[in-house]
Amino acid sequence: MATSLNDAGFVHAISPEVGHIDVPDTVANVISSSWTGCRGPINLTFGVTHAGTWTLQAISENSSTHVIKGRISGVHATIAGTGCSAMVSGSARGTYDNSAKTLTISEPGGTSGGLIVSGASCLGILANGDKPSFNATFSVTGNIAVHRNH
Repeated sequence: MATSLNDAGFVHAISPEVGHIDVPDTVANVISSSWTGCRGPINLTFGVTHAGTWTLQAISENSSTHVIKGRISGVHATIAGTGCSAMVSGSARGTYDNSAKTLTISEPGGTSGGLIVSGASCLGILANGDKPSFNATFSVTGNIAVHRNH
């Protein structure tokens, strides 16, 4: 079952250096996040609790816009709403826009999805092993600019 999670909020990222980071892969750690407007299957509203440290990884950079294509790995989050709770873990694809300081997640879910549901108690709406799609835009706090292969 592919399910859809749509959110917005804020993330706080830290990095080993302040300013520009020219490294081949891991560019920042996401140490906290806050979420608003979270909706899942059948328009279910829920809260999200960030767990652990997530890793922001750069894969490529658009040389004109400096938007970074990448992924967040090590994702662990608990979702909970009326009659529904579950853990979502894994990795999610997305982009980071240096100018706007926004992290946009566009994880397709289904068989190619990088996130997986566990510990689901969700009235049959979410089940263990589901790979949900996940779309969200986060404003990023912290002094971070990301560049790949300059």
